[in-house]
Amino acid sequence: METLEHELSGNHLSVVHFWATWNNVDKAMDAVLAAVRAEFDQEITFLCMDTDRREFWDFIRACRVLNLPALGFFRGCSHIDTLVGLQERDVLTRKFRDWIDQQEKHGEPDDAPESLSWIYRGG
Repeated sequence: METLEHELSGNHLSVVHFWATWNNVDKAMDAVLAAVRAEFDQEITFLCMDTDRREFWDFIRACRVLNLPALGFFRGCSHIDTLVGLQERDVLTRKFRDWIDQQEKHGEPDDAPESLSWIYRGG
């Protein structure tokens, strides 16, 4: 979890792909993400999380992951949104552009109630 905290720290956008080895739809989501990743690699950090690992379950619940695949969007440690289900490339492209535009307008992340910092303290 410390690695995730480090990756989400700072003032940048991150996408966490929540997946499981038993879910075949996750492979399709990987393909969609691979297609858009190159376009947004400079503005967005792409991460992934195996939802079968028990130590991540509190974090996964906090991100409102109700089904797989899912993508969690973060500005620093502040949770912005979660998309559940397989997404098409054009949908992700629009979403990513919107978040980048919002990032440019807002700058530093707020101490919003969506902050997930409490997750890391619970041990």
